[in-house]
Amino acid sequence: MKDIKVCKFGGTSMATRESINRVIDIVSADDRRKFVIVSAPGKRNKSDIKVTDQLYKIVEEQKTTGNFKESFDALKERFVSLTKELGVDFDIISELDNLEKAIANGATASYAASRGEYLSAKLLSAKTGWTFIDAKDIVRFNDCGVFDPEYTNDTAKALLQNVKGRAVIPGFYGCGADGYVKTFSRGGSDVTGSIVAGAVKASLYENWTDVSGFLVADPRIIKDPEVIETITYRELRELAYMGASVLHEDAIFPVRKEGIPINIRN
Repeated sequence: MKDIKVCKFGGTSMATRESINRVIDIVSADDRRKFVIVSAPGKRNKSDIKVTDQLYKIVEEQKTTGNFKESFDALKERFVSLTKELGVDFDIISELDNLEKAIANGATASYAASRGEYLSAKLLSAKTGWTFIDAKDIVRFNDCGVFDPEYTNDTAKALLQNVKGRAVIPGFYGCGADGYVKTFSRGGSDVTGSIVAGAVKASLYENWTDVSGFLVADPRIIKDPEVIETITYRELRELAYMGASVLHEDAIFPVRKEGIPINIRN
């Protein structure tokens, strides 16, 4: 594949109908943007809760009290409303009913948490007609639950090389050696995007987030910090490892190996 851009969109980008429509406009504006990796819907406002956090809360309630109905109803209302607002023909009710049953029957926290990204990608696929590719068919973890980069790269190359048109892929999770869904640590959708970029030998990995690049300081603490125009892979990983939340520290390796630039976009 030549001159392919891989785009990852964070939770803020997938939180509302308006933000999702912006995602579609951004991707559609450049024919080179072929692979789109999405996070679960994030906060719609400061008092809101991220979908992933809500899913972890639901699993914890199931384990401790056996009663997660109120929390799940809030999650259900959010996804049903978003589906209606997007005007897509997608059976979100069945998907949510299956998830509710799985949690009631003791589904793992990894499986439950992964459904945020899964449903986010499904909705975007239904809205655009872009091919949906499940991350569990690409990303592999070994018997010890550790990410297996070689197996994953081979699998991703084989699967993605035949994709026609654009494709949307949920981030954050993959498949363990036992056949069950397993997640990366939080922020792992960045890693999925990097994996896809490396597998298709993209010309650029665009990571779309809610800040205008890598900043010299935390914008929540320092007002209007300057943007770092250029940074090395090593510097980027060190800053991410020390807590800079713009990019997951493990997202560096697949693109560094292939010499693919990363562009942080707002």
